[in-house]
Formats: sequence, structure tokens, C-alpha cells
Amino acid sequence: MIYQQIPPKVEYSITEYGQRMTPLLQAMNDWGEGHIAHLNELYGENSTTELPEHS
Repeated sequence: MIYQQIPPKVEYSITEYGQRMTPLLQAMNDWGEGHIAHLNELYGENSTTELPEHS
């Protein structure tokens, strides 16, 4: 749907076919959250915004 306003506003929706990607995207999100927890264990909770440098 497109709204006649400035700045323009557009709403998007995903098709039923596209929703088939949900399990994949959820798995990627779960991995990312687990990875952040892993980094917190290794480097401390405040270090997730700054990744360690690789040599």
C-alpha cells in the first residue's frame, strides 16, 4: 500500500511463498544470538560492540 504523504510512506508485506524463508531466518537469528553470548563469555559483555582485532 502506498500513502499519499510527504515524506512518502510505503508498507510492504511478504507473500506466503516468501514466508517459507522464516525457519531459515530464525535459525540465522538464533545462531547470531548464540554467537553474541559466546563472545560475551570470551571477552566480557561490554566488548560485543567492538570486535577483537585479528592478527
